[in-house]
Amino acid sequence: MKVRIDPQLCAEHPGVAVRYVLVDGVTVERSPPRLRELLRRVEEQIRAGDISEPLLPGVRHNLDAWAAFSRETGAEVPPSPAWLVELVGTGRPVPRTSNVVDVANLAALCSGLPVAAFDRDEIAGGAVVRQAREGESYVALFERRPTPLRPGEIVYADDEGVFSRHAKDSHRTRVRESTTRVLFVVDGCPGVVEGDLDRACALLTDTLRDVVPGCEPTSPRPATVAD
Repeated sequence: MKVRIDPQLCAEHPGVAVRYVLVDGVTVERSPPRLRELLRRVEEQIRAGDISEPLLPGVRHNLDAWAAFSRETGAEVPPSPAWLVELVGTGRPVPRTSNVVDVANLAALCSGLPVAAFDRDEIAGGAVVRQAREGESYVALFERRPTPLRPGEIVYADDEGVFSRHAKDSHRTRVRESTTRVLFVVDGCPGVVEGDLDRACALLTDTLRDVVPGCEPTSPRPATVAD
């Protein structure tokens, strides 16, 4: 499976970048104590006002870069790390969902970059990162009715349509107990340095090997520009 970036998106927004990791043999289950403890530590640092370097450098810079990029593209929904940091800052914990999803949330909190996990078997063909088109919609996580998309906002799409906006999952491609093959993505935007993408991927893959039984993630791969 490959992840590609639409050339028009690259032309209009130089600096958009994506890393992705494929994982087979996944066992989705409740997060082990060591993963819950990692999340708790990062949440405490954020509440203490220390979001400059919870575990990785560049968090504040990346959050600011994504806020600017979201305004530029007219996105109505903030990227996942901004939402997670805001949630933690109000005193609420990040929802503990499963080992796979919790690893993605940990990487997002520690890098300031959108990180998502998708069930690969629910993705039709390859994935393309592009701008939403007029009249498009998608069914958000745990929703039943389609949500309209604003033309120009950044989405992931496959042969069946849009399955993610700003690394937020759709109901169709969500990770569930039966999931065995996962696509992880780490998103970059103008202003985000390549090294932060690499560090986020390293944290993601190292943590996966530690807390997800039987999985062996591939080395992070850069999304290529579509033909």
